[in-house]
Amino acid sequence: MNKKNHTEKCLAIGIILLFVGVTIAPIINFNTVKASMDDDLVEVTTQACGIKGYGDTAVKLTREQYQDLEQYLDDFDTRVKQTTTKEEVIVLYKEAIIELNDYGLLPKGMSISLAERLVIGNNLYDKLSGFFKRLPMSDYNIENMKCFVYAEANGLVIPLCVGILLLMSSVIVNKLLDQGRYSLLLFLFVSFYLPILYPIFVVGALFSTLNPINILSDVWLSQGENYKLTAVRYNPYKITEGDLNNHEYDLFGYTGLKLITPDIIYFFGRTLFVVQD
Repeated sequence: MNKKNHTEKCLAIGIILLFVGVTIAPIINFNTVKASMDDDLVEVTTQACGIKGYGDTAVKLTREQYQDLEQYLDDFDTRVKQTTTKEEVIVLYKEAIIELNDYGLLPKGMSISLAERLVIGNNLYDKLSGFFKRLPMSDYNIENMKCFVYAEANGLVIPLCVGILLLMSSVIVNKLLDQGRYSLLLFLFVSFYLPILYPIFVVGALFSTLNPINILSDVWLSQGENYKLTAVRYNPYKITEGDLNNHEYDLFGYTGLKLITPDIIYFFGRTLFVVQD
């Protein structure tokens, strides 16, 4: 690679990373909630992902209650891995929702029945999954399509419209980088992304934040030691354990609950597909 091409590549990648960072930073700040712990009480916060209009719930548990909750969730993961049918998984998820409600850990204003709809899902998944199968996703390692998920990991929740734009942009960027077409990449970024896609990106993120009927989210799970990810695909039935020790994952089209504790973040719901980054 000559000096000119190397300079063009570095410039193109640098500018793209800069603007992606500037775009995502406000979303990260908006989603950041810190759990707290004192000598006697442990605060756990629950957020609804994939729908707006329901506030966060913060509950202070005794250390004994907190340990019981941790043990219940660990046992829940084990029991899910032992299932053999979709119906068995649904029973476990419904039981877990009732358990969280007993702790007062459903989002503000959310009933048990609505939590079940959010976590277990509806026919929307069957309609949308066919659409996403037509997208150019060959560059990504899609491990599961239409599945229940349970994760213990640090994760960032962003609006799905933002996730789609990032996903499609990364497909184009990767192809152009592989082909060494750095000048074209920089030209498209300056002439198309900045004046057209970037405003759509920002407006879409703002609308998804304010709109009370947002239907899906995108969750980026970070890599970390002892993190867990269990995905249960139900057509055909298959249980997959993610390798979060060595990979990051994207829960694309996630709806469900996010439990924030001082030790870890729990994700408990359903997703259109799981992508290994």
